[in-house]
Formats: sequence, structure tokens, C-alpha cells
Amino acid sequence: MLSPDVAEGLVFAGGLILEIFAVTTLLDSEAAIPRIQSLMFSFALGIVSIGYAALSLWLPFMSVAIGVVIWALVFIYRPTNGKYLGIENLLPDDNQ
Repeated sequence: MLSPDVAEGLVFAGGLILEIFAVTTLLDSEAAIPRIQSLMFSFALGIVSIGYAALSLWLPFMSVAIGVVIWALVFIYRPTNGKYLGIENLLPDDNQ
């Protein structure tokens, strides 16, 4: 059986790997991510990070907090239909 420290390290490593691949989405100027998806993903990761902090699991907290920042940046910098921030750009356009 794994010790709690090893399990914490594994959760951290897994989260970090996921965030490394999320950075590719952030850096790809042609990536088309629905804005509501990146916003909700960032919000959900924020909730998970609070849970990890409450449990004093600081390595998993850091990996998830990195994800919150990355997905918030995707929300800000990846346009939907060539448009950036704005409530009208949060929901998908049905005319496509």
C-alpha cells in the first residue's frame, strides 16, 4: 500500500502532467476552446484546490492552482468567433 506522502506525490505528478498539456492549448493561437468550457474548468479546479488546501495537501494544491491560472488565461486569450471577453461570447453561437 502507498504511503500518504507517495500518494500526494502521485496526485501532484498527474496534475502537473495534465497542466503541461493545457499549456499547449494556451500557446496555440488557433485553438478554438468554447469560452464557457474554459471558465467552468477553471472554476471547478478552483473548488478542488480549496479542498486540497483544507486537507493540507500542498503539492496537489499547487498543481491544481496552476491549472486554475492556465484555464483562466485560456478563457481570456483564446477568442470565440474572433471575439474576446464579453458576456455574449460566453455562450456558444448557434449560427455556426
